[in-house]
Amino acid sequence: MSTRSAKAEDRSINTLLLGALILTGLVMMREGPYIDNMLQGWRFFITAFFTGAIAGFVGWMQTFGIVPSFSFNAESRRLWMAALTCALAFAGIGSYLNRTFAGPTGRTISVEVDSVNQSKDRSRVTVKMPDGEYRRYVIDKETTVTFKAQAPAQLVIARGALGVEFVAGIQPR
Repeated sequence: MSTRSAKAEDRSINTLLLGALILTGLVMMREGPYIDNMLQGWRFFITAFFTGAIAGFVGWMQTFGIVPSFSFNAESRRLWMAALTCALAFAGIGSYLNRTFAGPTGRTISVEVDSVNQSKDRSRVTVKMPDGEYRRYVIDKETTVTFKAQAPAQLVIARGALGVEFVAGIQPR
C-alpha cells in the first residue's frame, strides 16, 4: 500500500470515529435529563459509561490487534476514541432502553413542588424530597400547567427494563 493511500485510509477511519463520537455525544445530550430522572442515575451512568469504555477498548484492541500504550500516535488515538464512543453509546442507549421498556411499580413518593420551569424544549419541576433534598425532574408540558409552587405532589416511580427505577411522572396529591 502506498503512503498516500495509507494516509487517506487513516483519515477516513479517524473521520468515521470522530463522526461516531459526535453522534454519541448528541445522543447523550438528549438522554442526559432522562438519566437525571432515574433514582440512581449517577450510579447507572457510571456503570454504563465504564462498561462501554471497557467493551470499546477491548473490542477495538482485539479487532485490530493493537497493543495499548499511553502514547498518542494514530493507532492509540483511534483506540481511545473507540473506547470513548462506546462509553457514550452504552450510557445513552442504556438510558433509552431503560425508560422505553419500563413497567409501573405502583410506588409513589410524596414531595412538595418548589418551582416549575418551562422552556421551548423541556419542562422541569424542582421538588423538595421527604429528606429535605431538592431535585429537578423533566416532565411533559401538559403536566406543567397543573403545578404551582409549594403545592403537594406525588412522583410516580416506574421500573426500567434494565432494573433502574426512574420518575415516570408527577401528579397532584
